[in-house]
Amino acid sequence: MRKNNEAADRPVQTGYKRYSDNKLTIGMKILFSLVYAWSCFFWGGVTVINFYWFMPQEAHLASGFLIGDIFITLGLIACWLRCYILQFPLNVIGGSIYLVNAGEMIDNSAKTVFTPSFELRYMPVAIILILSLCLLVLQLISFFAKRSQAKEEYNNRPSGSILD
Repeated sequence: MRKNNEAADRPVQTGYKRYSDNKLTIGMKILFSLVYAWSCFFWGGVTVINFYWFMPQEAHLASGFLIGDIFITLGLIACWLRCYILQFPLNVIGGSIYLVNAGEMIDNSAKTVFTPSFELRYMPVAIILILSLCLLVLQLISFFAKRSQAKEEYNNRPSGSILD
């Protein structure tokens, strides 16, 4: 016959607590992914294919878009892996390359015909840069808060006896 032991029924608690994202960071990551899918993956991919196949004289712009997309993709992966300190420089490098080439393409296209949809296609990458900065700041605040808490616990721990 089995004994009812309450202590055996409870899960064992260890000092390790698994990190989980809060609703704010999950929302920022989802917005980050949606902007990436719209601006970088879809319109950046369409632009790269268009320039390589139909306008080879503008292939340097396609290469810039592609390099920027690769860096932003790596930043997105690092973001979902919660490596916020790593994803920030990747997104800044990729976003700046992407936006410089988008600006040059818009300037070249504006000489012939200007459509405001160019900004709606390529400029949302600035939202990625802002979200990347916000995630970095949240990570640094969390890091320094944990460090301060650990230092406070160390300074306020009970001291041992001199005779021990």
